[in-house]
Formats: sequence, structure tokens, C-alpha cells
Amino acid sequence: EETPTVAVSKGSDVSGECIIPDKVTHGDKTYEVTEIAAGAFENNEKLESVTIPESVETIGDNAFSGCTGLQSIKMLRETPIDFSSPATARDMRTRASASSIFDGVDLETCILYVPEVSVDKYKAAEVWKEFKNILPIASSGIRTVLNADGRPFSVYNLNGRKVKANATSLDGLPKGVYIINNRKIVVD
Repeated sequence: EETPTVAVSKGSDVSGECIIPDKVTHGDKTYEVTEIAAGAFENNEKLESVTIPESVETIGDNAFSGCTGLQSIKMLRETPIDFSSPATARDMRTRASASSIFDGVDLETCILYVPEVSVDKYKAAEVWKEFKNILPIASSGIRTVLNADGRPFSVYNLNGRKVKANATSLDGLPKGVYIINNRKIVVD
């Protein structure tokens, strides 16, 4: 039996970090998330980062247009979505380009994180190649540490010296072991 699928269609009220699940359950049925619908996050200026699961095969027109606060996208899919194929273009009014899907997103500063084996594929792929910063997802997967209440945190080295105050991510720290909220975190 084929797994029923579902699209993310309303993300305009999400703020901060959004992690799109690969499956959702409604009632007693589980659906695979395979699509981000056209206009799903359109004009959401409070969205700062989004994680897109490997299961997503289609991103619709204007899905992230106007998301001026978007700082990072973590794309877990190894093969870049091909925006030129008819299957992915069924929700598109025109052939996709970053200017429609990511219109208003600062492609100079928004970081696109992709699986390490896929960096070169994304750098060569239509739409994706318009991102100026395409980086591998760290093998530890830890890039952002948010307190449950969203407050910034301090980062200490193993000597107890504060190396970053009011941090909201681990970006920019050299490789090593750090202490955050009394827990050891590896940055690799």
C-alpha cells in the first residue's frame, strides 16, 4: 500500500526555526510530507530558519518569497529538487526560478546547508546555485542550540572561559568541545 502524501501549505504564522517533519499523523492515518505548496511561507518575515526533510520532492512557486528574515535553510535531500521537470512544475505558474520561490530572501547571506556529499550538486543545480553560501551539514547536526524559551545562551570553552555571549547559534566557532547550559557540545 502506498503511503498517502501531504503538502505543507500554511506556514505564514511560524516564527524563528521551523523543522518540517517527513511524516505527519492525522487521526489514524500517517502521511508522508512530499511538498511545500505554492505560497506556503510567503511574506513570513519572522521565519529565520527552515529544515526541509528528504521526503520533500516539490517546492511550489513563491513558497518562501518575502521571507526577508530567513537566515538558513537546511535541505536534508541529497539530490537537489529539479525545478525544470514537469512533475515539480505542476503548481508553478511559470518555470521556477529562485526569484519566484525565494524572492526577497537574501541569497548573499542566507546559508543553504545540504548533505556533505551533495554540496557540489547543489552548487550546480538551477535555483539552488543562486545561494552564495552552500555549506555541508555538520556531521553532528548541531548548528543551533535554542533554549526552550528561545533565549540566547553563553558558550564556554573547557577551561570555563566564556567564548561567546548572547549566542543563538554555534556558527563561527572553531572545531572543538564547548559547554553550553552545563552540557558538552561538539562543534566539528
